[in-house]
Amino acid sequence: MKALGWSRWQAELDITPQTPARFTSTSLGVELTFAAGTLDSLDSDSWVDQAWVYNNVGRYEDSIVAAKKSLELAPDGQVFGWQFLGVSLIELGKVSEGLAALAHMPPDTPQRFSGEIFAYQKAGEQPAADRKMAQLRHVSGDAVDSVLASFYARQGKIEPALQALERAWAARDPWLIDLSIIDSLKPLRSEPRFKAIWNAIDFP
Repeated sequence: MKALGWSRWQAELDITPQTPARFTSTSLGVELTFAAGTLDSLDSDSWVDQAWVYNNVGRYEDSIVAAKKSLELAPDGQVFGWQFLGVSLIELGKVSEGLAALAHMPPDTPQRFSGEIFAYQKAGEQPAADRKMAQLRHVSGDAVDSVLASFYARQGKIEPALQALERAWAARDPWLIDLSIIDSLKPLRSEPRFKAIWNAIDFP
């Protein structure tokens, strides 16, 4: 699995901050290509791609702008526009606004649950986050280990977080392509078991 780490993503965006990004991801890896002129300004999915990139490198205001543009173009059909709008608002501490955006997503979707879990943990409402995690596990079964790793790491529960991360790696969870940039996993980065997974994924 190949992926681009934080430093290279940030460098690309800092060099050409207005250059659109296009992702192609599979269970085997992710390809990030920056090319001037590739963003179709009338394609809502292109704006979602950009919102994803900006969210992942911590440029939440830019992510919000791109997500809102995607929703202007496809107000009823752009689920991920609502997702990145909601998560970026939550990252900026606007938890109520973020939850309102996530509420536009279909119920019982893993992306909505994971956003809501993050919101409640951000707001210090752990019992509400626990309830949402239970709902997510009911809907998705065991296919939630990457979310679970973040869930535990935010609580400082290092051992269960590492165990969840190792299960996600054993299942080759495609969301591990974001391993290098998920802020909630920072408490794990000095752990040898985290580093083993990092090296196995072969981040540059």
